[in-house]
Amino acid sequence: MTVTELDASDVPWECCARPGCTGVRSSHATCLAHLDGEERATALRLLGRGRPLDARGVRFDAALLTQLLDATPCDDAGRPILKAARFDRASFAPGAGFDRVVFAKEVSFDRAHFEGDAPFEGARFDGHARFARALVAGRAVFDGATFGGQAWFGGARFKGPASFERCEFAGMAWFAKAEFATEAEFAAATFRGDATFDGARFDGRVGFAGAAFAAGAALERALFHADPDYRGTTFSDRGAVPKAAVRQAIRTGVAFAPWPARAGAALIDAVVPAATVCAAILVGVALQVEFHYEGAVATFAGVGGVAAVVVVVRALVEQGHTGQTRGKRRLGIRLVGERDGHPIGPRRSVARHLLHVVDAVPLAAGWLRPLWHRKRQTFADTLVGAVVVKGAGWNRPPKPEAGGSCC
Repeated sequence: MTVTELDASDVPWECCARPGCTGVRSSHATCLAHLDGEERATALRLLGRGRPLDARGVRFDAALLTQLLDATPCDDAGRPILKAARFDRASFAPGAGFDRVVFAKEVSFDRAHFEGDAPFEGARFDGHARFARALVAGRAVFDGATFGGQAWFGGARFKGPASFERCEFAGMAWFAKAEFATEAEFAAATFRGDATFDGARFDGRVGFAGAAFAAGAALERALFHADPDYRGTTFSDRGAVPKAAVRQAIRTGVAFAPWPARAGAALIDAVVPAATVCAAILVGVALQVEFHYEGAVATFAGVGGVAAVVVVVRALVEQGHTGQTRGKRRLGIRLVGERDGHPIGPRRSVARHLLHVVDAVPLAAGWLRPLWHRKRQTFADTLVGAVVVKGAGWNRPPKPEAGGSCC
């Protein structure tokens, strides 16, 4: 390991003085793993002064890694801070880990080998983090880690369970062609940049419950042994919604709005048009009685009717764009397409409203159909391919940060 400024292009891979060692040498012509006594202490003191770390090819046991982290500066919370660091092709014995470590600049673990677990719980990556083609034999634990730059896990192999729960990815998250031999968990993770899983292989259970994709999410070309858990997952991009997420929401029915909420929203929506017509009729009656204007009631009733139609159409257009009318907003429900989970657009919204005439016959059966239908649909909903869901649905975008992300 070099702890001095060293041009990587001038250093061959096998340059440690010890036979068979692939570690990059320090200024002592021997890598840190093979330095003894005072020589190692001197090298670590240089590291503690903020020198960049080059540990390519070095094998770390728990004691050596602990000694290295103890030599680095700490933040106010006592977390070790590593500046620019390279662990390419390094190997880590069981027990060696980076829990709560702060990587202040870019760090690289390309082709690194974790012989046991890879503990990075609560770690903070302020720059780009690279784990391309890394191999983890045990558990990979990144729970609560934050990635301030790009996170590259392309081609990484996880032989044991991999957990990225509550992770925050500020930049691109690249998992293309990564291999997960057992379960993989991304519950409540936040992806603010594009997330790419093209060609990734998941042989076990996969969970994205509560995860938020604020940009693109390339999941359709990943290979899943079984449908992932997308409960509560949010997607911002219409094209990013995986078909499995839509199938899952429709199959389970957990997102569908109950009939009382739908009925209550319809009553609230009817208040303004009805009040408009009534107010116009009352004005007409007053004019006809007070000033004896013949036909004032009929005239103002017509004006009120036109105004009510304008109010209704405006509400339907808004519903087409946002999925909600005033009533639906009050009751916390939303109208979305059953295939993609997004607002259905003004044309389909108006068509659905006109098709409610089908729900009125026979005996208003269509209006009551959500009480027993598995998708809680009226006949009009089925005809236009729409469903009414609770809350934000299963794939609405997270709200912009004002104090946290929305689920």
